[in-house]
Amino acid sequence: MKKTNIILFFLIPIVIYACDNQIFNNGNKDTPQEACFNFDNDTINFPLENTKWIFLGYFKTDNHKSECKPQGIREMYLEFRDNNKLYAQSSCNVFRGDYSVQDSVSLDIYDLGSTFKECLNDTVMNWEFMYFEYLEGAIGYNIEGKKLTISSESNINLIFKGKG
Repeated sequence: MKKTNIILFFLIPIVIYACDNQIFNNGNKDTPQEACFNFDNDTINFPLENTKWIFLGYFKTDNHKSECKPQGIREMYLEFRDNNKLYAQSSCNVFRGDYSVQDSVSLDIYDLGSTFKECLNDTVMNWEFMYFEYLEGAIGYNIEGKKLTISSESNINLIFKGKG
């Protein structure tokens, strides 16, 4: 019985530590670990403007949870045009709006409008709503190679992959 208690005494902290994702994500809790976010990245940053940014999924900064866009949903992407116009394709609608960038990190998306096509099912509609809502609440961005992260005021980071 004492041997079991000693083993549990050492095993429980290890399990708690592992469940905190320190072991499974190389100690970085601020990085999404979903497979869709892992791709070969360039050492040269893609430009924000005139790049087709393909939406991969999102990362919640407050609880460190991430989710990839479901495979069955049509490609969703975003384009920042050099005239401060934004064009976005979602799972069933098109968005257009304006944007401004300050200090190479702050992003404001405004006057965002959408077509009003009916989505195929609840999953598509939920991803559509989330995509629109978090783009509209954008407060910043970061580009690392061909990876664009748009941060929102809701503690959600939208993750995109640049396509040249």
